[in-house]
Amino acid sequence: MQSDAQKIIIGLGIFFLFIIVGLFAYHRFSSYLEGPKLLNINLKEYETTDKAWKKIELQTKNTKKITLNSEPIPIQQDARASTLITFHPHENVVSITLTDAFQKERTYLYHVYLKETEEKSFPKTLREAREKHRSEETETLLSPKQT
Repeated sequence: MQSDAQKIIIGLGIFFLFIIVGLFAYHRFSSYLEGPKLLNINLKEYETTDKAWKKIELQTKNTKKITLNSEPIPIQQDARASTLITFHPHENVVSITLTDAFQKERTYLYHVYLKETEEKSFPKTLREAREKHRSEETETLLSPKQT
């Protein structure tokens, strides 16, 4: 027969063992429980701009698939993604949906207001926006820096 002290010590040891195993399991699998998460994006929730396009860059966690306004975006190995998006005059809603390996989805909405500009020709296609974006980047790189 075991004494009462031995039973208490064994019971406490088993209790603490379950606590330690439970904490380990929670720490190990918590990322699967919390689902996909957007860590960083270069958009504000409500933003005003005078450019008809923007390069969207974002970083995610626990994400297997990203869609921006229902269009899939490729994810790099470091959980980053980027794409160019065009805006229509006035109110635009950018919807980013993240999906994890268990098909759990999380959607983030961003509102971008395109101000009226002098430029009358807004890019009609993504190809036009990309060409304009590249030409502006080239002009920025080639122009002398002002001090």
